[in-house]
Amino acid sequence: MQLRIILLLILLLAVSVGVNVFLYSRIVSHQLDPFLNKKIQQIPETRQIVQKPVSSSTEEDNSGPENEKFMLALQLFNNHQFNEAMAQYEELQLINQTRAKKLKWLWLEQLKARLKSQQYKAIESFIMIYSQYYPYDISVLTMEAQLLAKQGNILEAIEVYYSLINSGVDIDAFDLESAGLNPEQQWLKQVHQLASNYLADLKQQLFWQQIIDFSETLLNYEPDYPPYRLSLAEALWRLKQPELAKDQLYALLEDQLYSHQAKTIFEQVNQAAVESASISLKPQGEHYLVSGQFNRHDTVELMIDTGASLSVLSQNKFDELSNWLAPVYIQHANINTAGGLVNAPIYQFEYFEINGHFVSKLNFVVMELNDMRNADGLLGMNYLKQFVFQIDQKNNLLFLSK
Repeated sequence: MQLRIILLLILLLAVSVGVNVFLYSRIVSHQLDPFLNKKIQQIPETRQIVQKPVSSSTEEDNSGPENEKFMLALQLFNNHQFNEAMAQYEELQLINQTRAKKLKWLWLEQLKARLKSQQYKAIESFIMIYSQYYPYDISVLTMEAQLLAKQGNILEAIEVYYSLINSGVDIDAFDLESAGLNPEQQWLKQVHQLASNYLADLKQQLFWQQIIDFSETLLNYEPDYPPYRLSLAEALWRLKQPELAKDQLYALLEDQLYSHQAKTIFEQVNQAAVESASISLKPQGEHYLVSGQFNRHDTVELMIDTGASLSVLSQNKFDELSNWLAPVYIQHANINTAGGLVNAPIYQFEYFEINGHFVSKLNFVVMELNDMRNADGLLGMNYLKQFVFQIDQKNNLLFLSK
């Protein structure tokens, strides 16, 4: 009897222990579920990573014949074997255009690096060969313009850019580095920057004729671009062509952005015209002395005398003149002077000038002028009447015009 009781107690104890273990495990499991769920959610679905779709023929594939041609074309390009590289590129175009496009992109990136390191010869060779296959390729033409600019061939670079701007080709897929600018704007920006820098260099060196030639060429492409006209106008003025300079400025005088610069140059042109037309005089009491030349060599100081019909040269100065002038004797004549009539010879000189205003076959009376100081003779009306003349007594200037 006692044995049965003991066995029953043992059985009840075992059942109790089992129930407690089961309940404990359920409680712990319930407490850990949220944590486990959270960690599981952080694990990527390996099934999705493994099960990638199979590449189509137009997508990149690093195996097969197209990859062999891709790698071979890169190697040939790096070895400057551009003809052979282009042959591989052409075959790759037929097999996989996406890989061919990437190959070309890698080539262009390498060309940019070579441009920075001044490996100009290799770039020239590649462009020459590539252009035989694709003469109107936008990206390679852009590279050619950059190369020409780096080499200092500014006008040639600008002309390539203008050819791109005016080409009318499809440029939707063309990728430029400068954000916010379409291709035409980017090319035009490059043109204007190159032109501005080059014109500034020419101006610093006073190469006015080169500025005229360069500006006129650019105006054939952009007739209404004000900076080109301003540069042309200034160069024309510097080369003493004021009327042509004004012709370039008239259209800019009312321009909102460039009117101030145009007016400044216009005033300088007018001032230069006044200065070139004016001749400095030296006051001598109530009279004026002016410098003149025979044959651009022998200079004389003559007193202006509007009351004298003929010009006069002192005997002393006449004797000093170069023998090679060889004035022609005309005749002797009676000349009225303050001391009375004087019989004096008249000589004709080949030509005489004052500040570029020439008169040929000009007669001078040669006589003693002992009472004149600092003057070699008189400038009479036989010279002055050849011009419209005016004396500005306030500023001591003589103006001569035809």
